[in-house]
Amino acid sequence: MSVHASTANLAWHDGGLVTLHGPGDLGAPFAAAVPAGIAARLQPGALVERRDGALNIGGLTLSLRGAEVVDAAMPRAGAGISAGALLAAAARTGRSSAIRAGLGHEACAAVAEGLALDDPALLLRGARGLIGLGPGLTPAGDDCLVGVLAVLHRARPAGLVAAPGMRAGMAALLTRTTAVAAEFLRHAIHGLFAEPLLALATADTEDGAHAAARRLCRRGATSGADTLAGIALALAGLGRGRDEPSPGGMGSAA
Repeated sequence: MSVHASTANLAWHDGGLVTLHGPGDLGAPFAAAVPAGIAARLQPGALVERRDGALNIGGLTLSLRGAEVVDAAMPRAGAGISAGALLAAAARTGRSSAIRAGLGHEACAAVAEGLALDDPALLLRGARGLIGLGPGLTPAGDDCLVGVLAVLHRARPAGLVAAPGMRAGMAALLTRTTAVAAEFLRHAIHGLFAEPLLALATADTEDGAHAAARRLCRRGATSGADTLAGIALALAGLGRGRDEPSPGGMGSAA
């Protein structure tokens, strides 16, 4: 188990992670919101045991009874704002991201081209360049790719993300990044995302989208902004494709 200022990451029995953080929207699809101050009371390396409907973490017991389960799955596009409105919200809210320059420029270009041409090999090439790119617990390139995958699962769930070998190909790249970033990507590959990102992707008004984008942008030092950059990149790439997003964009089935 690793402990940070306001979160704790538990190594789960299946090899994945479970993140504990304070009350509020779930900041990860593998997170649990617990009473304020709990994470600060935990010690790195403490043994985690699950028994009798509770977690025992280094002598601290957290009851799981009565816990509310949140659906982290990205819904297939339905009623909602247009792709253009979502692109505007993401592009105007997100700060300038370093991934769009230097080493990230070529990777982003490959992702955009892969989306435009519906080409799995190009998308995987771009993913290879993004995964692990940048410093931090979740590198900027990984956050960007989470944003890209959110758009694909929302707007084109039967497209590139479902292409033969796509999920396995991306999963094979996860050793290139941190354990936490890999967990975000592992869930994103299968269409599971944090609540703030789900709120943005499913916003049904432009004002709601701008508000959700601002909330997402405030997450982490640059994580939210880099995720927004990925959303903008994906929407722009799909917009260049052979089949333009329908008038409903993210709000209509594809």
